[in-house]
Amino acid sequence: MKIKHLQELAQKGKIDENSSLTDRQSIIINRPIGEVYRLIAAITNWPEWNKEVKWVKGGINKGGDSFNWSLNGKKHYSKLDKTIEPSLISLTNQSSLYKSILLFRLDKTEETQTIVTMEQSLSGVLVFISMNHNRLHRSILSWLDQLKVACENESALI
Repeated sequence: MKIKHLQELAQKGKIDENSSLTDRQSIIINRPIGEVYRLIAAITNWPEWNKEVKWVKGGINKGGDSFNWSLNGKKHYSKLDKTIEPSLISLTNQSSLYKSILLFRLDKTEETQTIVTMEQSLSGVLVFISMNHNRLHRSILSWLDQLKVACENESALI
């Protein structure tokens, strides 16, 4: 799968449903949608609330910006493909073993509650060397759990 095709899907707010691995999970966060969106959109601050992200490098200000980061000890090269405040953040990602699309969808349920759905698709001939569905599922749940803790801890909000 070519990264250009994945970037086109990400710009439409879609994952690649035909890829080797896909998963999507949701969580309810007791914070207003704008505050949750700002925490996710502050990509360079991910290491402050996600223990699996060790560092992020790059000037990320808007859709189209690229950045490098470390997730679980593996270096990733990513592009922020689309942002729609406060409802969508999508990015494409390349590592040495796979290419992926990562989406964060946010929906307001009440003034002080937000549903965050994280979706990811991974493709590539080497994807199963480092990932399987159970590991992807646990990874997404971990991201969402850590996001919830950070959002509901007022001192962590931007």
